[in-house]
Amino acid sequence: MGLWNVLFKNEGAKNEFEIRLHEKISKILPEDDENSQVEIACVAGLLARVAYTDMVVEPQEKKAMCEALAKYSKLDSKKIDLVTDLAIAEMKDLAGLQNHRYGIILSDLWGAEQKHRLLETLFAIAASDGSTTNEESEEIRNICHSLKLPPNNYLAARATVLDSLAALK
Repeated sequence: MGLWNVLFKNEGAKNEFEIRLHEKISKILPEDDENSQVEIACVAGLLARVAYTDMVVEPQEKKAMCEALAKYSKLDSKKIDLVTDLAIAEMKDLAGLQNHRYGIILSDLWGAEQKHRLLETLFAIAASDGSTTNEESEEIRNICHSLKLPPNNYLAARATVLDSLAALK
């Protein structure tokens, strides 16, 4: 069973969103293998989830997403922009209902250090507009849980953006 099938296992036929996501990622990254496509989709999906927590993706958040994807992939800037735009559009369509699946897949693919770095990146996305809201922090806590990381990883990652935490302002 391919990773796309695991990512979007759905007691029956795939729904329209799942087919659309797979087709779009495959078209953007046709030279990448399925595992790479899934990994990039998961990272982009989680980045978009945090950026879209307040139902608006600020330009600074999008820029931070692009910078993060550059770290997590070997994609050129054009493909990074395409993947980022796709992740944001799909997150808006899906309204975050599937984001736990992205974390579950990455929890199986990555080691603890990589997952912890992702949490730090998610907090950097949240802080990129100048303020990390309680809602963004809680979304990242949920993602931490889906990545199967202990709470101390969440607290350590959150500590990297203490100066931007809205709760402390």
